[in-house]
Amino acid sequence: MDSSIQSNAHVRSAIVNCICPECGGAIELDFNKFSCVGRCGKDWRPIWESEHCNSTQTRRRDNHRQFRNSRR
Repeated sequence: MDSSIQSNAHVRSAIVNCICPECGGAIELDFNKFSCVGRCGKDWRPIWESEHCNSTQTRRRDNHRQFRNSRR
């Protein structure tokens, strides 16, 4: 598996589980941000939104390929 894909999956998984991928602290889910309340204090919302958008586009593209290949 590509290391960037693996690290992206790790980041998504950590955020879903409310664990900061950077420092291991808890992520507080607030209205406008996903903030780490641990050492780093990083706001993960921008990363989450970009990762979520990228994974949705990849899924759509993969589904289209499967459909196209099944019609052959």
